[in-house]
Amino acid sequence: MARRNRSQKIHRDRAKSRARSPRPEPEPPSGDEIAEQLREWVDEAYDLLNATLEDLQRIDLTDYLRRTAEVDLSPAERLRQLAIALEFDAHWHPQPRGWLALARIYDLAERLDPEDWGVPHSRGISAMECAEDPLDEHPETSHPLYDVAREAFLRALAPSNEDIDVLHALGDLCYYDRRNPKEDAIAWYDRVLEKDPKHAWANLYRAHALHDLERWSEAVAAYDAVNPAEFQGPPSWRMHLLVEQRGQCRYRAGDVEGAMADFDRILTRYERNPKLMTDHCLPAPGTLEVMMEEPLRAALFERLRALEARVDEDWGLEDGESEE
Repeated sequence: MARRNRSQKIHRDRAKSRARSPRPEPEPPSGDEIAEQLREWVDEAYDLLNATLEDLQRIDLTDYLRRTAEVDLSPAERLRQLAIALEFDAHWHPQPRGWLALARIYDLAERLDPEDWGVPHSRGISAMECAEDPLDEHPETSHPLYDVAREAFLRALAPSNEDIDVLHALGDLCYYDRRNPKEDAIAWYDRVLEKDPKHAWANLYRAHALHDLERWSEAVAAYDAVNPAEFQGPPSWRMHLLVEQRGQCRYRAGDVEGAMADFDRILTRYERNPKLMTDHCLPAPGTLEVMMEEPLRAALFERLRALEARVDEDWGLEDGESEE
């Protein structure tokens, strides 16, 4: 039940608010705002808080389109928004049954508007979400739904050729699908960065891929290219992770002084707020291993051990601090 409460809260939090305008004729809502309102309607109309997988599978799509006919979105887009609204719950059901509850919605949307590349793009993202199956008994193997996602992304890429969101999605797919070398992910992220050199997520995951490949100096430079301003508030934990992993890379590249500075910086942050460590499963893999080595061990390892002793006691500080 807690999971479903979280699902409902996610949809509520995503709704955009609009300040009251002094003008006599308020500006009409944007397409994004209409979509968020539609997702809220879906939450209530289909009681997602208590919905079972069978409930999701039984949704009458013809009836849904009829009941939402006055919403200022195309039928295909209304179906896409329905799939997005159901995605979180479908992810938590056994696969591929959870995915199939979404696939039939995307199938109809693509039949209604085969030229709308946004539908297969969204289809691929939903398939990737379901591929991260929390009930998977063999998480060490690549999930077959990644193949579904790849086919959908490539179909979305064809008419748009170089759409940046699709390029980024293909990079993420190659990063998470264990069958793909990390070099493939980097190639897609590079195509994103050719169009938008400041793309925060492409820069971040390109750096992670270089880290995984143990290309230490390149990874340091890639981490330095990430704009911390793009990860404020709840996503700020990613900047804490970045500092740890950059410290690892600096140490492995022979820059002991730089590694010491990064680790000192992040330990100081954790000492101010130990809750960061438990909330986001930090320290990162590899940090302990590096801190066990001299000269880092003498300067930093005991601080980390002292922090681990505090994490269950100190919960008084606020999360979401910005990094940098």
